[in-house]
Amino acid sequence: MEHSAVVRQTFAAATEPQHLSSVPISSSLTETNPTRPNARHVRPGTPMLTSASTQHTAAIQPTQVEKRKRYPTVDEETQESMATQTSTTGLQEEDIIAKRRLRSSIPVADIRRQQIKAKHAETVKNIDSFWGQQTDLITWRQQPTRVRKGDFESLQATGQPPQWFINGKLNLLDSMFTLERANQVALKMPATNGIDAPTQLTYAELQTRVHKTANMLREQGIQAGDVVGVYLPMGIDAVVAMLACHAIGAIHSVIFSAFSDHALAQRMDDSRMKAILTADGYMRAGKYTDLKGKVDKAIDESEHHSVAKVFVMDNNDRARTPMTAARDIYWRDAETQAADQCDTYTWDSNDPFFYLYTSGSTGKPKGIEHAVGGYGVLTQQTLAQNF
Repeated sequence: MEHSAVVRQTFAAATEPQHLSSVPISSSLTETNPTRPNARHVRPGTPMLTSASTQHTAAIQPTQVEKRKRYPTVDEETQESMATQTSTTGLQEEDIIAKRRLRSSIPVADIRRQQIKAKHAETVKNIDSFWGQQTDLITWRQQPTRVRKGDFESLQATGQPPQWFINGKLNLLDSMFTLERANQVALKMPATNGIDAPTQLTYAELQTRVHKTANMLREQGIQAGDVVGVYLPMGIDAVVAMLACHAIGAIHSVIFSAFSDHALAQRMDDSRMKAILTADGYMRAGKYTDLKGKVDKAIDESEHHSVAKVFVMDNNDRARTPMTAARDIYWRDAETQAADQCDTYTWDSNDPFFYLYTSGSTGKPKGIEHAVGGYGVLTQQTLAQNF
């Protein structure tokens, strides 16, 4: 019985809950409403994306019986069986105790779950203190003077969405393109059709493409606050398009390239889209998709006819892609001719960053507006927490 007592004591010590260190707490903070810099409405009456911190974050815990089945404890192993193994294998009793303890201890995932729950409780109790410290994760051109104004309860009462990092000024490209990263690989794109070679860009190469595309957009009349659609297959061009819009202060809205021309027309009208970045087409599963053709149909179908410019990345034979004079522009040609240095726009923290629409499978697509500062801090904090 002595061995079992030793093992039980060791097991109890090994399974003692572990917690992350606490973030300093401000005595003036007494709010308990869980919230975080997330999304807000594009249109009045549009359902909100609920903050992930308001969700039940911990997975349902298995019962004690289930745990005992999954992770047998030392109590289930008798002293006689330990003695038998010792005599038959020649292992030392200390080795057996260590193996039993290892098998009986709480899995790493369970410990990690406890840490996440502790951190979540901290963010709920001290919202402003926690998120105020996270602002150091990104580069600001002007530091925020206040963490937030309003919350999701005031949204229901007043219709005004909460604001985050008040008076902060920034451009998220400042955090991305740094001298230290210049020669590091920023993007890798594998060959998707079995023909093209894999593609990769360093941060310096990506910055050049972003700046040239941004200048291309400006030269064609796209200004800060304009909505630009991104209707492209998955690849580096889609990343360049989004970042180029951000560089000049334009709001981008990504539309899944497999969506129909009707779905695209709905999003054009709802966001009053002024331009769209697309491609002539692409191959998927051995089938060619005429992307430019769907854009043309969507523009014809739209009620507001707000799209003034269509930038087309020609990945295939130009002869098979009809182009409308004065409206359609070959992206590759215009990017090549544009300057490679761009004066990037300074955003307010609560300016709209991008619109993201639901699929519309249950009705009219609902648009969600994400703000620059809140989305930037939240995304960087998520990456730092998980990677």
